[in-house]
Amino acid sequence: GPDYFSFNYGSVHFVVLNSIKYNGWNNEKNEKGDYIGYLHDRQLTWLKNDLSLVPEDHLLVLAMHIPVKSEMYKEDYGKIVNNGALFKILEKRKHLLALAGHMHYLEYLEYGRNHGWLGSARFPSLIAGAGCGAWWHAPKTPRGIPYGLCTDGTPNGYFRFTFTGNRFTYRFYPSYS
Repeated sequence: GPDYFSFNYGSVHFVVLNSIKYNGWNNEKNEKGDYIGYLHDRQLTWLKNDLSLVPEDHLLVLAMHIPVKSEMYKEDYGKIVNNGALFKILEKRKHLLALAGHMHYLEYLEYGRNHGWLGSARFPSLIAGAGCGAWWHAPKTPRGIPYGLCTDGTPNGYFRFTFTGNRFTYRFYPSYS
C-alpha cells in the first residue's frame, strides 16, 4: 500500500506521513546507508491537495515516524529537515496535533516561532518514544523481559487518545508485564 495516506474519523482528519528519506546503501563502506527526516515534494503536494478537501474546523492529526522537530535531539535524523514546507501548508489550519515515534524518549512540545511555526493556532507535538525504550537495556521483569525504559526514564507503555469533535485528550498507560 501507499507509504502516506489519510482518513477521517468524525471531525478528525488523520494523515499518516512517510518522514524518512533513506539515502541508500553506502557502497564505499559496503554497509547500510544513513537517513534523514524529510518529506518528498510529491508527498507535500499530495498533502496540500488532501487538505483542500478537509473542513477548516476539523482536527488535523499528523502521524509519522521521525518527528517534525525535537528540542532534545536536533540532528537531521531526529527531525524533518524541510519542516518549513510542512509548516507553510499547515499555517492556516486551526486545530493541529503531530504524533511521532523514532526517539528513545518521550517529548511533548508546542511548536512556536522559535521552531519555524508561523501559524496562529496551537500546534502540539508528542513524541511517544520507542517501544524498546533504550534498546531494551533495563532491569528485567519477572518474566525475563526488560522493562524497556526510555533514556528519560519513561517506562514502556502506550497512549490512549480520546477525540470529541475537533478536540483531544490523552493518557499514558505503562505496560509493566
